[in-house]
Amino acid sequence: ALAFALPWLGHALVHGAPLVAVANIFLMWICGARLESRAGPLRFGLFLALVTLTGAFVELWFVHDPTPALGASATLAGVMVAYLLFHFGARARVVFPVLVWPVFFDVPVLVLVLAWIAAQVPRVGLLLSAPGSRSHGVLALGAGAAAGFVLAPLLLGLERARGRGSR
Repeated sequence: ALAFALPWLGHALVHGAPLVAVANIFLMWICGARLESRAGPLRFGLFLALVTLTGAFVELWFVHDPTPALGASATLAGVMVAYLLFHFGARARVVFPVLVWPVFFDVPVLVLVLAWIAAQVPRVGLLLSAPGSRSHGVLALGAGAAAGFVLAPLLLGLERARGRGSR
């Protein structure tokens, strides 16, 4: 009920489709866990809240529609930008099913982030094809990424990141 009374809080809970939710959870698991370990739960929680609210406020400011938009990606965009700031060369072990056998291999996290960005391209196309309509969360996504870039060094401790390896 609170999310409907305060629409900017509801943005973080709205996903475009079940596959989007699964992809967001997967990337949050990869990127968010290391950031939370670095900063601690309180500072990481504050980072998440500020990135989410920044995305929601930008979306509400430009679209003028209090209905929660597809804003979960704003939070994830901020987390991924922060992760890349601290762990640019990191790799993640992923599984790919080949027939009935799982094949495990390491992939640079940058590749996963670029794949996620490529998945956002249709949303940008929707925004550009119908000016004045809902942004489909694109504005929130961009604002979340920008907020992650600005807030990560402040809240998650850039000086601590430089002292550790990328793995």
